[in-house]
Amino acid sequence: MQRSAGASILWLMQIGERQALIITELPPPRRALAQLSPMRWCRLVGGDTFSPKRLCRLTAASYTQPSIVHSSVRHIAEDQSYNVSTVLLARQLLTPLERIEDVALVIDGGIIAAVGKRDAVSVPSRGRVVDFGDSILTPGLIDMHVHGGAGHDVMEGSDESLAAIERLMVQHGVTSYCPTTVTAPLEQTLKSLEDLARAAERADRDAGRDPTRAQPLGIHLEGPFLSHARRGVHSGVHLQPVSGEAFNQMWDAAGGHIRVLTIAPELEGALALIADASRRGVCVSVGHSNATLEQGIAGIEAGVRHATHT
Repeated sequence: MQRSAGASILWLMQIGERQALIITELPPPRRALAQLSPMRWCRLVGGDTFSPKRLCRLTAASYTQPSIVHSSVRHIAEDQSYNVSTVLLARQLLTPLERIEDVALVIDGGIIAAVGKRDAVSVPSRGRVVDFGDSILTPGLIDMHVHGGAGHDVMEGSDESLAAIERLMVQHGVTSYCPTTVTAPLEQTLKSLEDLARAAERADRDAGRDPTRAQPLGIHLEGPFLSHARRGVHSGVHLQPVSGEAFNQMWDAAGGHIRVLTIAPELEGALALIADASRRGVCVSVGHSNATLEQGIAGIEAGVRHATHT
């Protein structure tokens, strides 16, 4: 039995036909909140919502001890490549529906095969057992609205800036995210979308090569189709009237990687654009809006299914 004296970031990755379990010595997040169960999380990321990624990550977070991982734990990924079963033990596992105490999670060939209380789970006789003691297992968090961090803006678009942001996110339990734009001159926005699209494609291609970085799932386009009355920090000079032509330019620059669109539904032409973006599989979100109740309902009927903020 291998024992971890604390907690660390624990990712279970499924990349095509290859799976790996990777554990890193990063500080645990301050708050470990279960957003989706591991298996549901896999289905969500593998579906149409964010793009066809086959990636599932878990976070092991401790509230009482510093992050320490026994050196032998690093061989779990190798074990999975040789189809050696692995059993993770922890004080607790959180899902959206339940809290499992004294949990055992069985990984067989890189796939979560069973999860439940230790006395109810069949543990393979030849499997590796990793005991995380008083830690809590949760699915990794998905941040679908983030403009930057670590002193960088996602619109910089360089690998150096995105790497800094993504490494900071992982330290706080965020394993996947949607880099989010801010209203800027159109040419600058197009350039940033091209850079972020390349980053998303690179992350798809190289998934799992750097386990210290969060995975971009696609772009959140916040602006330029926002209300002047509720623009917040967005530049009023660069806000634009709703335009299908402008959106097509941004869509093409992003290579179809726009996954979320924040828009004010009361703007002229917004309902048609909401319907068009929804047909393309974009999650349309109402935000920076001065809409009346009736205008908001019209937006929902056209295809809005999320809310950003006023």
